[in-house]
Amino acid sequence: MGRCVLVAAFVAALALTGTAAAGTFPGRNGRIAFTANVGARSQVFTMGAGGHDSRQLTNEAAGAADPDWTADGKQVVYARSDGLASLIGAGGGTPAVVTGQEPISDPSVSPDGKRITFTVNGDGLFDGPSIYVMNLDGTGLQRLAGGSGAQWSPDGNWIAYVSIPADTGCSDVRLMQPDGSTNHPVAEGQPDAAGICHGGGDAPSFSPDSNRVLFVAHGIKTPHHRNGTDLYTVSIHGGKRKRLTHDDLVEASPVFSPDGKHIAFAAIGGKGRQNGTFTISAAGKHRRRIAPPHAGLSWQPLPAG
Repeated sequence: MGRCVLVAAFVAALALTGTAAAGTFPGRNGRIAFTANVGARSQVFTMGAGGHDSRQLTNEAAGAADPDWTADGKQVVYARSDGLASLIGAGGGTPAVVTGQEPISDPSVSPDGKRITFTVNGDGLFDGPSIYVMNLDGTGLQRLAGGSGAQWSPDGNWIAYVSIPADTGCSDVRLMQPDGSTNHPVAEGQPDAAGICHGGGDAPSFSPDSNRVLFVAHGIKTPHHRNGTDLYTVSIHGGKRKRLTHDDLVEASPVFSPDGKHIAFAAIGGKGRQNGTFTISAAGKHRRRIAPPHAGLSWQPLPAG
């Protein structure tokens, strides 16, 4: 992979971020970023935590997706459909751009605002997508592992991501340290005799205290399906899981609220208003539909006070 070039505006903007929380990190609950189609292209929007006051944040000719709040909750990093990544203020404005020789997706800024991780979907050196990390001055470019969907833990000690090993063909949720070491599964998929994957999942996201991983589990027995999906959490060390949903819908983009009391996610596969963007309590109760189904959810942290 060629060396990525980080423009000065991007470095300057992120140098101003604090070490409060982003997305699932501790803090007060702000707005929820998401992607939705505008004509034939997706763009990044934000809405209030209750689903009200939707505002279009980007107007990229190539389209925009994969929003993720930065650590101070003042900016959103997102992927452009032309393979670049951009940074934009919470109220809009001119974004700074991260560019490289290969298309970038799933950008995520570290809690300390010093590094960025992203997915390269085929760099000519490895089969399948790979996760890279680099410093914000463009130095220290490093391939960490094969996989996608990387997310930093709030304490900065771990990166969660999705891997599909060639020997199983099933999605694993894995954790590694930011240098790629201590790599281990927390939800490992295995095929049954019929080739259906069980035990793994995708879309990992951390709890605000960095102790648990929220994810969409695959191969789950639901009321009317033997191969459904539901939301679970698991310790960062693996082990016993906690089930949060139990229905026939297909869940996506789960994310904790910064105060740790709620979870937002999208679900489809039902009829009418059974589909949508929902919130539930962290214990899986008090389900509430707040909007139509939206992809790429990320919950803005606000400073305590």
